[in-house]
Amino acid sequence: MSIIAITPMITFAQADDTSTQSDTIYDPIRVVYADRFVADNKNEDATQYYTGDVKIVHDSTFFQCDSAVTTEKYLVAFDNVTIIKSDTIETFSNILHYDAITEVATLVDDVAVINGQQELYTDTCYYDLVRNIVSYPDTALMISENSKLSSRSGRYELNNKFAYFYQDVVVIDSAFTLLTDTLHYDIASSKASFFGPSFITQDATQIYAEKGYYNTSTGDAFFEKNAKYNSETGKATSDIMRYLPDESKVILEGNAIVKDSSYYATADRIEYDDKDSTIIMVGNAFFKDDESRAEGETIKLNQKTGDIQIYGNGWYQNGNTELSSDTILYNEKTKIGKTTGKSVFTDNENDRRLYADHLDYKADGSYIAYNDTSRPYIEQVDKGDTTYLAADTLYSYSVPRDSTGVDSVEYFIGYPNVRIFSERFQAVADSLSYALQDSTLSLFGNPIAWADTSQFAGDTVIMKNDDEGISDIHLYGKANIINFLDDRHQDQIKGKTIHAELDSQSMKHMAVVGNAETIYFLRDEIGHYIGANKTICSYINFIFEEGELSDVKFHGEPVSEMNPIGVATDDALYLSDIKWNESNRPSSKDDLLTDTMNTQGIDPESQDSDAEQELEKDKEVDTFEAEIKEALKKNKRKK
Repeated sequence: MSIIAITPMITFAQADDTSTQSDTIYDPIRVVYADRFVADNKNEDATQYYTGDVKIVHDSTFFQCDSAVTTEKYLVAFDNVTIIKSDTIETFSNILHYDAITEVATLVDDVAVINGQQELYTDTCYYDLVRNIVSYPDTALMISENSKLSSRSGRYELNNKFAYFYQDVVVIDSAFTLLTDTLHYDIASSKASFFGPSFITQDATQIYAEKGYYNTSTGDAFFEKNAKYNSETGKATSDIMRYLPDESKVILEGNAIVKDSSYYATADRIEYDDKDSTIIMVGNAFFKDDESRAEGETIKLNQKTGDIQIYGNGWYQNGNTELSSDTILYNEKTKIGKTTGKSVFTDNENDRRLYADHLDYKADGSYIAYNDTSRPYIEQVDKGDTTYLAADTLYSYSVPRDSTGVDSVEYFIGYPNVRIFSERFQAVADSLSYALQDSTLSLFGNPIAWADTSQFAGDTVIMKNDDEGISDIHLYGKANIINFLDDRHQDQIKGKTIHAELDSQSMKHMAVVGNAETIYFLRDEIGHYIGANKTICSYINFIFEEGELSDVKFHGEPVSEMNPIGVATDDALYLSDIKWNESNRPSSKDDLLTDTMNTQGIDPESQDSDAEQELEKDKEVDTFEAEIKEALKKNKRKK
């Protein structure tokens, strides 16, 4: 480029501001080397023209170019222009305008600013060499390590390595792409903060937010204001989103909602740990998938292992069953779990609820229920009548129906201190077994059962239910039945075994076998008791029609004795070793729960804290289960 060609392009300040300039203190521009030099001293400000490897110094800044025009105050440089401000900052362009007074340089055409590992490229920029700030009015690109940032305008503070990008900002990183309107980039910390509607794309994932930051070095990200997440597998929204790649965590805070193809979750805060596929929902947490639903203050779910933990007013539903408790721990794959604190297990199909402080689930589907105080109990609703059953410990298990193991019978057992209450039926026993499939209730340990004015007792009591209620009653060992008439008069039956058949809750047939004894009270026409008939024989058959006794058959040389009421002694009025036991009869649900717990029972607190006692409890349950099964076998053989 010739000097003649470039001269008309040069315009310097003239006389209008001479007085001001003359009063200004500044360092003059000094050319330290050039291959060729021409001076023009016609004007007040002497002008010099330089070509060929031009080297210029002003203050602490070094300039280099192919050609230049200078005065003491101004510099215009052309082709291969270089500015060296320090050991780390270099600036390149094809054209440079520099004011020595303001120390501001205007760089045009293929501008590049290099500051260590950061590179800024644009067509035009303004470089304040005093404050070390580069600004650009039109499109620029910054390259910083693995990231590229571009915008329509911006400012780059080289000293503190902070850049401001405005209008049509684009960040392209190895891990993501960001589109926004305003972005502040702290190069020292690699933190890019964005403002206004922003779109982040990462593989097949899109994120929208109106404020936040992304660390281009660590990958940490923070999104807020209408934050939304969208991917091929799911969607998420929250007030705040955080991404911590070093911990493989995504955190949603404030009105958090996550939806994907397999589940839906919402909470005040949701944390997802990609390392172990764990989802933690905190505050008004709710979760559902194809098989289950859960609610609680906190829900923790491991999608790999199937573990689900629910804390604080927890609720869990799977199929027709629901479980509520202060704490629920359950594994959906192994079917093992436990609850702690005011637990309610609901079987909606059978309208049955189990209440306990603790429920422990086993892999075979069985469970054990126990309390810290009071006692666990079952609430069963059937045709408008509610039955309550309580014991110190409640336990369920299944037994294969046959050798194939395909079908099984589910049993429910309770021990000790069993109490049962309903409006139609009450009972007490040491232990019980209940077969859910055929509604057979077996009571053990000197049980007593009451139905209206009748009392049934023996070493073992077995009752079978049908759709109409109790259909069969079997009493074994010291079997006896008392029909309460008043405090002094009761019809009584006892023997080794008693079998009663009922139809629609009305007695149809009853057989007393082995050492059968009865006391039956006779009345006159106006209902006054006139005598007590006592009979002893081998066995007795009672036949009923429409619930009323129609025939009695005594077998094995019966012996009968009639005792008039006026002269009858207690021996004539009452059979030995049996009595009406109203004091032990539960009269409400509260009687089941306030009864003193058996001190021989299991201490649930020691179970939680002592692994050895946990094993002892399992042994006790297994032993008791074996005893129940053996008793059921014996009763079947007797029948």
